[in-house]
Amino acid sequence: MPLHPIHSTGAAAAATAAVLCATAVLSGCGGQPQPSPSSAPPSTSAPSPTPTALTAACADIENLKASVETLRQVSPATDGAAALTAAIADVQAKLAAAEKSAAASPTLQPSLAQVRQAVNELQDSASGVTTGNVAQKAPAIVAATRKVATAMSELSAVVDQVCS
Repeated sequence: MPLHPIHSTGAAAAATAAVLCATAVLSGCGGQPQPSPSSAPPSTSAPSPTPTALTAACADIENLKASVETLRQVSPATDGAAALTAAIADVQAKLAAAEKSAAASPTLQPSLAQVRQAVNELQDSASGVTTGNVAQKAPAIVAATRKVATAMSELSAVVDQVCS
């Protein structure tokens, strides 16, 4: 016996509803959460940072930016070797935090690496600075501090794009 169009439509609707219900049950919707360890397709690219991770990275980079600005205000000749050493240590700590929180961001990594290189050069320039030799080391320290500021400026441009 041929099916009447109304019965065909009813059967199609019932089949569609059954497929939707089965899909909902299999995906864990509407019931207890079901683990699905193998349901995600394999990723072929680097993982994107989560919004929370990116927010943390942006905040840490802002803290780094403030620390670099404080470093730029230190005058080794006037403020002394201890103030310079403390400012460099603070920049290094803030940079380490920014590197850690931005580890999953391939966009931020190259600029952070440039800041790291500049900070390492500054550390080398300021290594062994004392009240007695600060005048001798000042030109190299000032030049290295400028490199840090330049690298930080380049990082800030990237951050403005990523974190806005």
